Amino acid sequence: MKQTILRLITVVFLFALLAACAAPAQTPVAETTAPDPTTVPTEEAAEESMDESAAAAPSAGGFPVTVTDGLGRELTFNTPPQRVIALYNGNFGNLAVLGVRPVATLANPSMIADPRYFEDGESIPSVAGADGGIDLEAVAAAEPDLILASSMEEVQSMESIAPVYVPLDTDSLDGLYAETRNLATILGLADQTEATISAFQNRLTAYQTLAPREVTVMLAGPTGDELNEIRLRTVASPDCRLLNQIAICEWADPTGGDSWSYQTTPETLLELNPDYIYYWRAWEGTQEELLDHVRQNPLWAEVGAVQNERLYHVPGYTNPIASSLIAATQLLDTFAPWLYPEVFPDGPLTDEQVQEAVER
Repeated sequence: MKQTILRLITVVFLFALLAACAAPAQTPVAETTAPDPTTVPTEEAAEESMDESAAAAPSAGGFPVTVTDGLGRELTFNTPPQRVIALYNGNFGNLAVLGVRPVATLANPSMIADPRYFEDGESIPSVAGADGGIDLEAVAAAEPDLILASSMEEVQSMESIAPVYVPLDTDSLDGLYAETRNLATILGLADQTEATISAFQNRLTAYQTLAPREVTVMLAGPTGDELNEIRLRTVASPDCRLLNQIAICEWADPTGGDSWSYQTTPETLLELNPDYIYYWRAWEGTQEELLDHVRQNPLWAEVGAVQNERLYHVPGYTNPIASSLIAATQLLDTFAPWLYPEVFPDGPLTDEQVQEAVER
């Protein structure tokens, strides 16, 4: 009996010893929450997630980019467009500022031929229809990856061909700068654009510094009966706003609206009596012949700008508008020497003169 009890004690001791040797040493561990098995992604789902992350990550050059256009629409571009159609003068000019040649356009033929925009611009195809509108077949044939237009109607008619961008309001310089930056972002040219904007701002500052801003200037053009029916630009127009930086061009719409121009008569012209008038009618003759022409109307003949031979024909395009930095530069370089010949006797400021004036 005694031997049986001893065997049992020995067996129990051996089992206890074996259990102790098999148990791992206990060490403190941080609390963790086991993952919910229902949320563990499958291999296929993990690959899809990686693909989505790669698509969302900006590529080289900062793309994709998203901009808001003049209609308030957000447009996203994964890569810079390479084939751009610029339908109108502003679109055309702003592309030229960025050095991007459009594959087709509907701009003014005089602007297209102007080397300030592009060399050999006449070779840029037109998308004008027989009625002067947009030839949609020609637009599609140009194979654009971006179309610069002007209205929602045009967006709806062409968005099946390519993305359509409508420009921001460029009535003011701030708006013009914002539009230049918007296009530069879309085209992947944002890094070099600030220097272009800065160069124009320096030129404007130089003219502002040197010009005494002591004369009144008016932009006027005929409509219908050209010596009796006249349109006057208001300070709401881009060109008058820009001229107002170096002279006084503060003509208001008499209706209290914000239209760019209004229809009036020679009586109003004589009443306002500006120091300088710039006549936007296409004129083939000399300034003297233009003066003789308007003097046929006795009211025109009494206007101070006519009597003092300060009536000029604006060269270039009908109704010039500072809708791009190139056009705005042209406006300053043309008008400043006319307004202040004693200040700018040699014509437009050179780059060196601009720098000197800015540093004063």
